[in-house]
Amino acid sequence: MALVRLIYTSKTNPAFAGNALEQILESSRVNNSKQFITGCLFFNKNFIIQYLEGGAVQVNQLYNRIVQDKRHTDIRLMDYAWIDKRLFAGWSMGFAADTTATRKIFVNYAETDSFNPLNLPVDAAIHLLRDLKDFAGAHQTGQS
Repeated sequence: MALVRLIYTSKTNPAFAGNALEQILESSRVNNSKQFITGCLFFNKNFIIQYLEGGAVQVNQLYNRIVQDKRHTDIRLMDYAWIDKRLFAGWSMGFAADTTATRKIFVNYAETDSFNPLNLPVDAAIHLLRDLKDFAGAHQTGQS
Protein backbone atom coordinates (compact mmCIF):
# COMPACT_ATOMS: atom_id res chain seq x y z
CA MET A 1 0.00 0.00 0.00
CA ALA A 2 1.35 3.40 -0.98
CA LEU A 3 1.36 6.14 1.64
CA VAL A 4 0.19 9.72 1.27
CA ARG A 5 0.41 12.80 3.43
CA LEU A 6 -2.26 15.45 3.57
CA ILE A 7 -1.81 18.78 5.31
CA TYR A 8 -4.68 21.19 5.76
CA THR A 9 -5.31 24.37 7.68
CA SER A 10 -8.56 25.80 8.92
CA LYS A 11 -10.01 28.49 11.06
CA THR A 12 -11.95 27.39 14.08
CA ASN A 13 -15.64 28.10 14.06
CA PRO A 14 -16.65 30.56 16.80
CA ALA A 15 -18.75 27.72 18.20
CA PHE A 16 -15.53 25.72 18.68
CA ALA A 17 -15.42 25.84 22.43
CA GLY A 18 -15.46 23.83 25.59
CA ASN A 19 -14.22 20.33 25.12
CA ALA A 20 -14.40 20.29 21.29
CA LEU A 21 -10.63 19.85 20.98
CA GLU A 22 -10.59 16.98 23.46
CA GLN A 23 -13.43 15.32 21.53
CA ILE A 24 -11.53 15.67 18.24
CA LEU A 25 -8.34 14.24 19.72
CA GLU A 26 -10.10 11.36 21.46
CA SER A 27 -12.10 10.30 18.42
CA SER A 28 -9.08 10.81 16.13
CA ARG A 29 -6.88 8.59 18.24
CA VAL A 30 -9.45 5.79 18.33
CA ASN A 31 -10.56 5.98 14.69
CA ASN A 32 -7.17 6.76 13.15
CA SER A 33 -5.49 3.78 14.77
CA LYS A 34 -8.15 1.50 13.27
CA GLN A 35 -7.41 2.95 9.81
CA PHE A 36 -3.61 3.05 10.29
CA ILE A 37 -3.65 6.83 9.94
CA THR A 38 -1.01 8.75 11.85
CA GLY A 39 -0.38 12.46 12.19
CA CYS A 40 -0.23 15.58 14.26
CA LEU A 41 -2.49 18.51 15.05
CA PHE A 42 -1.50 21.98 16.22
CA PHE A 43 -4.21 24.29 17.48
CA ASN A 44 -4.73 27.67 18.97
CA LYS A 45 -8.04 29.41 19.59
CA ASN A 46 -8.23 30.63 15.98
CA PHE A 47 -6.46 28.11 13.72
CA ILE A 48 -5.74 24.45 13.17
CA ILE A 49 -3.04 22.81 11.10
CA GLN A 50 -3.19 19.06 10.75
CA TYR A 51 -0.85 16.58 9.10
CA LEU A 52 -2.35 13.20 8.19
CA GLU A 53 -0.54 10.21 6.71
CA GLY A 54 -1.61 6.74 5.73
CA GLY A 55 -3.23 4.88 2.87
CA ALA A 56 -4.66 7.15 0.17
CA VAL A 57 -8.22 5.82 0.46
CA GLN A 58 -8.27 6.13 4.26
CA VAL A 59 -6.72 9.61 4.32
CA ASN A 60 -9.06 10.83 1.57
CA GLN A 61 -12.11 9.53 3.42
CA LEU A 62 -10.99 11.18 6.64
CA TYR A 63 -10.35 14.50 4.91
CA ASN A 64 -13.82 14.39 3.33
CA ARG A 65 -15.30 13.99 6.83
CA ILE A 66 -13.18 16.87 8.16
CA VAL A 67 -14.38 19.16 5.35
CA GLN A 68 -17.96 18.49 6.46
CA ASP A 69 -17.18 19.18 10.15
CA LYS A 70 -18.87 22.44 11.19
CA ARG A 71 -16.19 23.10 13.81
CA HIS A 72 -13.92 24.22 10.95
CA THR A 73 -14.26 27.13 8.55
CA ASP A 74 -12.03 28.23 5.68
CA ILE A 75 -10.50 24.76 5.27
CA ARG A 76 -7.53 24.86 2.90
CA LEU A 77 -5.72 21.87 1.49
CA MET A 78 -2.09 22.84 1.86
CA ASP A 79 -0.39 19.69 0.56
CA TYR A 80 -1.18 16.22 -0.72
CA ALA A 81 1.73 14.02 -1.73
CA TRP A 82 2.92 10.43 -1.96
CA ILE A 83 5.49 9.64 0.73
CA ASP A 84 8.00 6.86 1.26
CA LYS A 85 7.90 6.85 5.05
CA ARG A 86 5.69 8.13 7.84
CA LEU A 87 6.85 11.18 9.75
CA PHE A 88 4.47 10.49 12.66
CA ALA A 89 4.70 6.69 12.93
CA GLY A 90 3.28 5.62 16.27
CA TRP A 91 1.13 8.73 16.69
CA SER A 92 -2.53 8.05 15.94
CA MET A 93 -2.91 11.79 16.52
CA GLY A 94 -0.11 13.76 18.08
CA PHE A 95 -0.98 17.13 19.53
CA ALA A 96 0.91 20.27 20.39
CA ALA A 97 -0.81 23.08 22.25
CA ASP A 98 -0.27 26.80 21.77
CA THR A 99 2.08 27.66 24.64
CA THR A 100 4.96 30.02 25.23
CA ALA A 101 7.35 27.18 24.38
CA THR A 102 5.61 26.22 21.13
CA ARG A 103 5.38 29.87 20.08
CA LYS A 104 9.18 29.97 20.32
CA ILE A 105 9.21 27.16 17.76
CA PHE A 106 6.59 28.82 15.57
CA VAL A 107 8.51 32.11 15.33
CA ASN A 108 11.27 30.21 13.49
CA TYR A 109 8.85 29.84 10.56
CA ALA A 110 6.88 33.07 10.63
CA GLU A 111 7.24 36.82 10.99
CA THR A 112 5.88 36.74 14.55
CA ASP A 113 5.07 34.18 17.22
CA SER A 114 1.36 34.60 16.50
CA PHE A 115 0.25 31.27 15.04
CA ASN A 116 -1.42 31.64 11.66
CA PRO A 117 -0.79 28.63 9.41
CA LEU A 118 -2.70 30.15 6.48
CA ASN A 119 0.45 32.03 5.45
CA LEU A 120 2.95 29.18 5.81
CA PRO A 121 4.62 27.62 2.78
CA VAL A 122 4.29 23.82 2.68
CA ASP A 123 7.95 23.16 3.47
CA ALA A 124 7.79 25.45 6.49
CA ALA A 125 4.63 23.72 7.70
CA ILE A 126 6.27 20.30 7.47
CA HIS A 127 9.36 21.51 9.32
CA LEU A 128 7.22 23.24 11.94
CA LEU A 129 5.18 20.10 12.60
CA ARG A 130 8.32 17.98 12.75
CA ASP A 131 9.83 20.41 15.28
CA LEU A 132 6.62 20.34 17.33
CA LYS A 133 6.71 16.54 17.24
CA ASP A 134 10.30 16.57 18.50
CA PHE A 135 9.36 19.07 21.20
CA ALA A 136 6.34 17.01 22.32
CA GLY A 137 8.40 13.82 22.33
CA ALA A 138 11.09 15.44 24.43
CA HIS A 139 8.47 16.60 26.90
CA GLN A 140 6.44 13.37 26.78
CA THR A 141 3.22 15.14 25.76
CA GLY A 142 1.02 14.92 22.72
CA GLN A 143 1.75 11.30 21.87
CA SER A 144 -0.77 8.58 21.47
